[in-house]
Amino acid sequence: MSLKISFNYTDYESNLIDAIIKRRKKLKLTQQNIADMIDAPQSTIARFEAKLVTPRFETIIKICNVLNISLNIVDNNQYKKMKRIMIIGPSGAGKTELSKKINKITKLPLYHLDNIFWNSDKTHLSHKEFDIRLNEILKEDEWIIDGNYSRTYEMRIEKADTIIFLNYPLEVCLEGVNNRIGKKRNDLPWIEEEFDPEFKKWIINWFEEELPKTKETLNKYKDSKNIIILESRKDADEFLKLMQS
Repeated sequence: MSLKISFNYTDYESNLIDAIIKRRKKLKLTQQNIADMIDAPQSTIARFEAKLVTPRFETIIKICNVLNISLNIVDNNQYKKMKRIMIIGPSGAGKTELSKKINKITKLPLYHLDNIFWNSDKTHLSHKEFDIRLNEILKEDEWIIDGNYSRTYEMRIEKADTIIFLNYPLEVCLEGVNNRIGKKRNDLPWIEEEFDPEFKKWIINWFEEELPKTKETLNKYKDSKNIIILESRKDADEFLKLMQS
């Protein structure tokens, strides 16, 4: 399983070197082992890990490959180009909180799909009415749209320039739902008074049935859309820091 490292162009050395050292030691490899594997002098690895030099980028790639580290260089300017952001992920992952924080940074208009679909009396719009409302938003030049509603993935992806997927574990999402019980939310026109067993079952089923479909859909657009996959709340915090830098 690869280790994913994200960093920006201006301050990547320290974070990357620390990750490489930690990974090398975990795999019980010496600096000489790495040097032999990439056909380089041991002194190159030693000086790199001591943060005395920055090797050629090709050398960094070779080191990451032998350690099975997936390198993801982030250009901070890409965040300034995001104008139509689609945020998806399982219930309880924190899509709403993340969308509000991104809204605060970017000032882009924010729309919660739950607020559009549901009425305060817990009735909801028809699919036709919902699609009309959604299409009105999609015609705008700038937006953040928070919510799953997988039936509308394709129509949103077509218009989005960025898709953020919160790929969090089931237990993290269940805890997230449990923690919001009894609290007023911006994305829902009522307060959840209990963790409904049926809703819990729905979330578990989402992981079994919808998660594979979601990944398949995103994979179709990996070369044409800016897709950001966050695997943990720590990833989300780091992502927000990058947006603010």
